[in-house]
Amino acid sequence: MEQVGAPKILSSYLTDRIPFLGDLAWDPRSCGISPEGRVLYFLQFPGPDYIESRPHDVVFGLVMPIGDQELLKDFVLQKLDLKSQSPNWKVHENTSPEFLSIRHKTAHVSLGMDKHCLVMLTSWWHDKPDPAFLDKELEQVFLFGQGSDTSTSAFAGRLSGTDYDLGFSLNGTNFFENFKKNPQEETLFNEFRDYLSFQLTAKAKESTGEVSLEGEYDYLKPVLDSDFGLRIAGKLDHFRDGSNSSGLSKAFGNFVEIFLQRLDFQTTIDLLGRIDLSKSSGFEDFDPDSIYTGSRLRGNSTGLFSLKVNSRKSGGESLCLMIDLLVAALNPLSPARTVSSVSDDE
Repeated sequence: MEQVGAPKILSSYLTDRIPFLGDLAWDPRSCGISPEGRVLYFLQFPGPDYIESRPHDVVFGLVMPIGDQELLKDFVLQKLDLKSQSPNWKVHENTSPEFLSIRHKTAHVSLGMDKHCLVMLTSWWHDKPDPAFLDKELEQVFLFGQGSDTSTSAFAGRLSGTDYDLGFSLNGTNFFENFKKNPQEETLFNEFRDYLSFQLTAKAKESTGEVSLEGEYDYLKPVLDSDFGLRIAGKLDHFRDGSNSSGLSKAFGNFVEIFLQRLDFQTTIDLLGRIDLSKSSGFEDFDPDSIYTGSRLRGNSTGLFSLKVNSRKSGGESLCLMIDLLVAALNPLSPARTVSSVSDDE
């Protein structure tokens, strides 16, 4: 958390407005946080109650496992100065689901905790603060965490285990189904639903002298065959020429094209295979001769990929360098990339 999460992953708006986040990362046990548990950082669209009023907002959430609830409560009480005559935070006890809510009175940030975890929330539209919105999102988080439905179990199962240091999960189905869509965009989604409905999970691990990544794409339908790329290209050309082509013109359509042509399994393994560290800049602590990438299919719906490289760095520094390498090679929001995406030959 201290070496990777705060400097590389978390929203600065969240880290700037939670005054004790550095303490939690530096010495979690003394604050009541379990150092052995997993820390989860997630991004999601607003829930159904706010998707209309905040249609393009994105919720940022940080979840930390509690080791000692009473110790954590005392720690938060002191750090937020909740006993002062005019605290900046307001406390509320919720009963269904059962959790303690602590919202900032002016800034767009809220905290929540039950007996299992501490949750910190903000959102992309932090210049439009809405405490009721964050309260509702906190409620949904705790409903999800305290529930036992199949989606909760499936998500927990994908990121379970102790054999990795840093994990990432992307649910394409949830992403597009929860996106606010006009009729043309709905038609676009239905046309490509089978290719957008996948779960991507990646796990990175650092060991002495090496950092590795293991990833898995799980598509709901058996679409991973040799014609995958050509079929998508043909269907996109046909859609662009049709009466619903405007579905591709805005943010939703842009995301569809990114997921279809730059975040899909085939593109990912192709770009990873093109990494050339001998021509790169900024990755001198990785041994260019040691890099290994691999991939394989399990049936026509699951694709597996891996990357390993020897590193002169260790711990969080090595993991941060791996994150930088993946961003340089795979960033779907940058211009189209080839092998030179992580080299000096551009």
